[in-house]
Amino acid sequence: MYMLKSQLLAIFPLISSLCKTSTAIITTIITTTQIQSSGSAIPISRGIGALSIEFCYILDYLGDVDSPNTFSRQLLQNIEDRLGAPPIIRIGGHTQDVARYCENCTSTLANVFVPGNDEAVNVTFGKGLFKVLNNNVPSKQQFIFGLNLGQDDVQFPLAEVVAAEKYLESKRLRSFELGNEPDFYNVQRPDGWNVQIYAQQVIDWIFQIQSDAKTPLSLQLGALAQEPIYMGNFSLVELGEIRVAATLGVVTSLSDHTYPFSICDCR
Repeated sequence: MYMLKSQLLAIFPLISSLCKTSTAIITTIITTTQIQSSGSAIPISRGIGALSIEFCYILDYLGDVDSPNTFSRQLLQNIEDRLGAPPIIRIGGHTQDVARYCENCTSTLANVFVPGNDEAVNVTFGKGLFKVLNNNVPSKQQFIFGLNLGQDDVQFPLAEVVAAEKYLESKRLRSFELGNEPDFYNVQRPDGWNVQIYAQQVIDWIFQIQSDAKTPLSLQLGALAQEPIYMGNFSLVELGEIRVAATLGVVTSLSDHTYPFSICDCR
């Protein structure tokens, strides 16, 4: 039986500044809860704060190979100095679902944009991205790494996991996350997409990826955004009823996205 741990991880997609004498300006909270098999409630950790960065913009925040963004690194270090660890960074969002790993590409990360869209419609990244994650951050930094579920080809996330195992230091990886806001996939998968199909795809893909991986996976499940009533109970509760986490045995956190007015219309 799985019980929710009382320790929460609040992930903030935008932080404009955080210096030792300033406060953070934060919008849109994504909350995750760690899972444990048993145990009593514990105090909320001082490390509750975390950040979410859109996949295509990760180099803007962290810099490139041998060219770190020293401003961002100092901000993360300031948080570590206060809390004992830097905030976990989730690399994901919409563009994790258009990202593909390229073993022989020389560029760290390449984006393709179209007019009128601030997010890349295609992202290609090479092994250099893992060098950035290894070297351009404080020593205790960890990441939740978003995998491509949106393009409906298991070879894409499989290649990402294999590359991460090869090039990303194990201490850097908190977990993988398969897909971003899959409750919106009915737009790109209009033929009967629902929570049951999603759950089975996650189970099938994670088992396949795990069979090719050299080390046990750690998975953040969910990354849902809509209210369940709009998508036939597409919710973390329903995923629990389907026993996705229990079946996989590698789910270490759950993720549910919250945006302004998504809970109530307070106009």
